[in-house]
Amino acid sequence: DDDLTPREYAARLAELPTDPGRLLAHVRGDRHWAAKPEGETGEPPDARAFRVLSVYLNQEVPVPPRLRGAIFRALAEIPGVRVDSGVRDAVGRAGIGIAYERGAPGVGTQHDTDGRVVSRSYLVLDATTYEFLGTRTDWVRDEFVNGEVAFPAGSFHATAELAKGVVNGPGELPG
Repeated sequence: DDDLTPREYAARLAELPTDPGRLLAHVRGDRHWAAKPEGETGEPPDARAFRVLSVYLNQEVPVPPRLRGAIFRALAEIPGVRVDSGVRDAVGRAGIGIAYERGAPGVGTQHDTDGRVVSRSYLVLDATTYEFLGTRTDWVRDEFVNGEVAFPAGSFHATAELAKGVVNGPGELPG
């Protein structure tokens, strides 16, 4: 999902519709984000929409306020989106966790062959400001890879965004 430079992301974000329904239709159909070539079986449109909207929220460039609001409203329109409170990022900040429950390879909640939840992946947002805090994946059952436990139940992987800033040129740090 990181095939665009920050400048290209800023341009892409500036072109997106701020109406939640139009935004959702756009990301469901945008072939730029398709995981497989046209015509191949791949990511369901709702899973793609959740993934792409998540990428937009997790960018180095500022997301314009009207677009941020549209992203949140569009996420709420995707069937299978779950919202949990008290989800912690990598540094322990509790926030709102947004997860895609339908699951798709690499997106949202993952299930075993019997349909039981194995892991749940969240976007973590500040409960007051809705700023992106990070991500978290919780394993509720052992996940097996090649017959061995790769991720035991109770384990997690989390990230945290600690700082963000805008600079005038490459190599500069925010003051």
